[in-house]
Amino acid sequence: KQDEVPEEEIEQSITWLRGSRAELTAVTRGAKKGDIVEADIESFLGSEPIPGGKLMRDRFLLGESRYVPGFDDALMGKPAGEKLEFTLTAPQDYWETTLRGKEVRFVVVLASVHERKLPELTDAFASSLGPNIKTVADLRHHVREGLRQEKEDRERDRLRAKILEEIGRATKINIPEVMVQRILQGLVEETAHLTARADADKEKLREALRPKAESRVRAYLLIHAIAEKEGLEPTEDEIRVEMGRSNVDPKQARDYSYGIVRNQKVFEFLEHSH
Repeated sequence: KQDEVPEEEIEQSITWLRGSRAELTAVTRGAKKGDIVEADIESFLGSEPIPGGKLMRDRFLLGESRYVPGFDDALMGKPAGEKLEFTLTAPQDYWETTLRGKEVRFVVVLASVHERKLPELTDAFASSLGPNIKTVADLRHHVREGLRQEKEDRERDRLRAKILEEIGRATKINIPEVMVQRILQGLVEETAHLTARADADKEKLREALRPKAESRVRAYLLIHAIAEKEGLEPTEDEIRVEMGRSNVDPKQARDYSYGIVRNQKVFEFLEHSH
């Protein structure tokens, strides 16, 4: 069922919360799985540096990094101050598509190793996480409800995207290039930042992300057109309520809240129409 949350997901979330409050202690022993390590990392294809592949003091949980499989293993047992050089082959399903199937050479200086001690899962720990949480049982309930809401939101967004896609296929709509370019620029910068590759090939990213940008513009134009046709104008009271929920810049809050309420009205109209 959509509203069921597996116990495994609840445990993972609680472990993450404990990890966020973990006590870190610098150690001189070799690094082991579960330690927090900092490293200066350079990566190469042959003798050529990979664009954006130089990271200083990159901090991650050993055993859970996003580097090529085998990277974390190479650091196991090594103390802070150690310099390593090794080569690994990126798998065909590696998240960084430009490196799939290629041999990547790494030069790593392990800057620090910290042992991580997670707080015990007690009522005292649970109550430190929020005013409405008093016990471990409260925490589990809070996490379960949060995960259930996330699942509902994802399913709702999926269904709404499907409705818009169906309408878009049946509707001829001109997509202004200037709007596509504006959205595309934001997507490119966001993707380069999230993948920690400021020097990523922006043209390749633009090409790959263009369909997504066009889809966003098409959705915006469709929502705008439906709102106008059906008179789905947000009221001042609805806008004020939404402004009270938002954390955006107060100067932008009204426009932002207007858009949120208008989108909600359009989707409710479409859901009742289907």
